[in-house]
Amino acid sequence: MSGSEFDALIGDYWRETGGEFGPYGRPTGPADDIVDPVGRRQYFERGSLAWSHEQRAILGAARLWDVTVFEWKIVDTFHYDYFRHEVSHDGVDGGHIHVQIERPTQGRVWVRLQGFGSYVFRVKGCDGPSVFSGERSRQGWTALVGVGVGVTAA
Repeated sequence: MSGSEFDALIGDYWRETGGEFGPYGRPTGPADDIVDPVGRRQYFERGSLAWSHEQRAILGAARLWDVTVFEWKIVDTFHYDYFRHEVSHDGVDGGHIHVQIERPTQGRVWVRLQGFGSYVFRVKGCDGPSVFSGERSRQGWTALVGVGVGVTAA
């Protein structure tokens, strides 16, 4: 897939969630390449969206009042037993969380904001009995998405 096809996937998801009137708001610039893992990321007024190529996943992070909603959707081929996600605040890892899911292709997590700073999120699909015994994640972690909370320079 080319960069424009990745951008179309991000744009389709943005429109599907309400476009400029949805949780992400208007784009603040064009999508940029991500090197590790391979994909594209675009920033918006209230968050960011990314296409993570190896996982075939669209991810989003949007600030809604005093919480951030992180969501993901596998758009092609992969189905997992469960997902693990990781949230960090200003570079401090909040730990890996094991999420049991009903639909093995998407999920959503709400995180209460704990103050000013940068909140970033990533997820990986896992197969196997549990986090502690035999977990497998062939595609690994997705690209990072996030939000910033605080005063910005004028």
